[in-house]
Amino acid sequence: MTGSTATNSPVTPTGGDTARRATAGRSGGFPALLGVAVVCWLVVGFTTLWAGMDALASDPDQRAARDLSDQLGEGTVRTAEQVRPQDLLALGVGIAVLAALVALLLRIRWAQQVLQVLAVVAVVVLATGAHWEAVLVFFAFVVGAIMLLAESTRNHLRKR
Repeated sequence: MTGSTATNSPVTPTGGDTARRATAGRSGGFPALLGVAVVCWLVVGFTTLWAGMDALASDPDQRAARDLSDQLGEGTVRTAEQVRPQDLLALGVGIAVLAALVALLLRIRWAQQVLQVLAVVAVVVLATGAHWEAVLVFFAFVVGAIMLLAESTRNHLRKR
């Protein structure tokens, strides 16, 4: 009797087999934590670029001084537009962060380490340039780096 009940009962996979099948079905998907990391790294890149745009924009005080010089005559007001090196460096670092993010999404192995180094450089450059955006970039860097440490993210980035 025990033999007949064993053959008549439906065969159910064990819990481990079910979990493996579920993860195998999702293996082609994009991990949610990687999506969060990408958003954080986009914040790092674009915020650094935005803060560095001061190098390309003209200072309102300098504009007013030029207008006054035009009204009163040449040489009455001395204008000296200065581009801060931190702003130019921020532009370069922002572009490099976005390029490294593209490399990360293309699953190039060195991109993760380069992103983290560039984020530290971005925070230092923005802080030395007295940009409030340094706090936002630091926060996004920390969250993005933590999300890249997740197992699902690492597994997705290792696949070819």
